[in-house]
Amino acid sequence: MTMPPLPFPRLIARVVAGTLMTTVMLGLTGIGARSSSADELTPTPSATSPAASSFPLRPGDQGPLIKVFHERLMWLGYPVAGSEVVSRTYGPSTARALASLEKKFWLPDDDYVTLKTWSRIRTLAGPVGVLPKTCTSADSICISTEQKLVRWIVKGKVAMTADARFGLPGAATTRGTFSVARKSRDHVSSLYRTAMPFSIFYHGGQAVHYSAYFKRDGYYGASRGCVNLRDLTKAKWLFNRVKVGGRVHVY
Repeated sequence: MTMPPLPFPRLIARVVAGTLMTTVMLGLTGIGARSSSADELTPTPSATSPAASSFPLRPGDQGPLIKVFHERLMWLGYPVAGSEVVSRTYGPSTARALASLEKKFWLPDDDYVTLKTWSRIRTLAGPVGVLPKTCTSADSICISTEQKLVRWIVKGKVAMTADARFGLPGAATTRGTFSVARKSRDHVSSLYRTAMPFSIFYHGGQAVHYSAYFKRDGYYGASRGCVNLRDLTKAKWLFNRVKVGGRVHVY
């Protein structure tokens, strides 16, 4: 039987046309993909979320990262020289503040700031300037156990900041909102026979007061539930301003 001739011309034309169309579509797809990639912006690290390559921060460094560093140090109660703040410079007072913070929070004793140290300071400081509403809705003694600080808040603003330490395990400082029950300028503990000058009692036997042991031993020691202050001048200053019935918030 004789087979009919195959339509080669038409078949070849269809194959060629299909190949060309596929090539064109692939080319357009590739162009679109490259164009889309080119349009995407590469995120630029901010001062609060810097790139790892920005570290370590060293004495003499300047710029926006140092500005954020200063803000966090000052919020955590450490003084920084005005000239260093204005020029955004890691100067001597910044180094002293860092050394005190490292000792207080058991961080490596370095004169530079690694990314790990930066992350720890960021966590400790939290949102700079932000306090619990309980502290700002009335004049309060505002106590942060995480930041190890006592702040005296007047009309929603921080009027004084002081280092603090708290109760040891098994005798932890109680958290919550309380009222000042009484004040005792030259108090002596009836249980432990230790001096508790400028005591501000707010929860049973728990009080904010000056501790000579805290001044001597720092954070190598602890209280039996009270909030210890190691700065005698600040303890006296706070005692003279707080009134019975005033608010105390421990968080």
